[in-house]
Amino acid sequence: MSKKIGELVSEATELAKEKRFLESADAFKEAFAILPADPAALRELASVMVDLGETETGLSLLADSVDPEKPDLETLRRIATLLRGKNRLNEAGDFLICALAQDSENKELLAETLGLLTELGREGELFAEDAPTS
Repeated sequence: MSKKIGELVSEATELAKEKRFLESADAFKEAFAILPADPAALRELASVMVDLGETETGLSLLADSVDPEKPDLETLRRIATLLRGKNRLNEAGDFLICALAQDSENKELLAETLGLLTELGREGELFAEDAPTS
């Protein structure tokens, strides 16, 4: 009987933290063999890739983990943070707008989004009907 996917992802993440990358890759491979597009596994692998300096790969994995019907707020914010770190501010703004659409009552997220959009001269998009969606 094979391990549950959650156990494999946890094992893979711990192995990566211990810098045992080949073993970590094998554990992720086994997890993806069970469920090829598991969002939690994609997010964990993305974190490992970012820790390894592979930010673009991490961004791609995070984007793949987002459910277009019900995007995960924290994943959208993580993508925005990584994009800001890569000085891709307009894209980060788009993801923050999408995140705010998921939780319009979140004052911290509202302030973060408004701050970035103001910096970009896009503050008018904050509540615009034609703002980007996920």
